This record gives sequence, structure tokens and C-alpha cells, in this order.
Amino acid sequence: MKKNSGGLLAFILGAAAGAVITYFLTSDDGKEVINKAREKGKDIKDDLNAEIEKGKSLLSELMNSLKNKTPEA
Repeated sequence: MKKNSGGLLAFILGAAAGAVITYFLTSDDGKEVINKAREKGKDIKDDLNAEIEKGKSLLSELMNSLKNKTPEA
């Protein structure tokens, strides 16, 4: 009997947590948090892409400088 009451308690707690999360995500505050997270994610993505382009440019310059060096043999 004790085993069943533990499962029931877990079910009730899970349902309550789901209800709280659903309420938060559908409220205006929750939507604002989601929008801020999206904006921050886009900013991070844009910054990362800019750094990748800088790295590509630097690598290209380095490769060109190595190709242009003459061997000293």
C-alpha cells in the first residue's frame, strides 16, 4: 500500500509543477521572459558569428603569409 501512495504523490507533484509552469509560460511575465531569452540568444548567435568571421579572416591571412614566404634553403 505504501508503494502506491508514493506513486500517487509523485503524480500529484508532477501535475502541480506542470500547472505552475503552464501558468507562468502563458502569463504576460512568462512571455516577457521568453522574449528576453530569445533576444539574448539572438545576440549571442550574432556575436558568435562575428567572432567566427574574424577567425576565418585571421586564418586566411595567416595561410597567405605562409604561402608567400620563401624557403631559406
